[in-house]
Amino acid sequence: MLNCFVNLDESVRRHPHEVALVSGDNQLTYTQLRCMVNQCANGLKQRGIKQGDRIVLACPNCIAFPVLYYAILKVGAVVVPINILSVENEIVYYLEQTDAKMLISFQNADQLPLGDYGYQAYQRVDSCSNYILIRDPSNPIMPAEDVVTFAGLMHEQSILCDVAITQADDIAVIIFTS
Repeated sequence: MLNCFVNLDESVRRHPHEVALVSGDNQLTYTQLRCMVNQCANGLKQRGIKQGDRIVLACPNCIAFPVLYYAILKVGAVVVPINILSVENEIVYYLEQTDAKMLISFQNADQLPLGDYGYQAYQRVDSCSNYILIRDPSNPIMPAEDVVTFAGLMHEQSILCDVAITQADDIAVIIFTS
């Protein structure tokens, strides 16, 4: 098996109770990280994401980024991380160039209006059928009714999930550089 997710499984096997991630006051052990990744992966599958689908991920360095990154890899989809300072037209470009099926973006109101730009871009690209919003806990603004949040993606999902079997020539990540 060549899926990059196996690296996380190996870390869980060796260090299940050690801290894997720290973001501000939040910490996750390797076991907790894998559980969240599995919930996200199951949520992605439930939303129709399949092996080979491209998912644009617009997220700063926070707990959600590695959770989503690994979840996307676990289902065999392709991670397309983009610059968090991207504006609507740039996001449209990334979605169209990669034929992305999903956009996941972070929102922090005035400081980082990426969620607004992302939602507007998502609405302009027909091939992108899913939009997920990562809400900053300090952001009081509620998303539109048709928007699924990061928490909603994981809600009531199993902490168990099979890993997609990928091949040596399968794409795992597409990176745009400036």
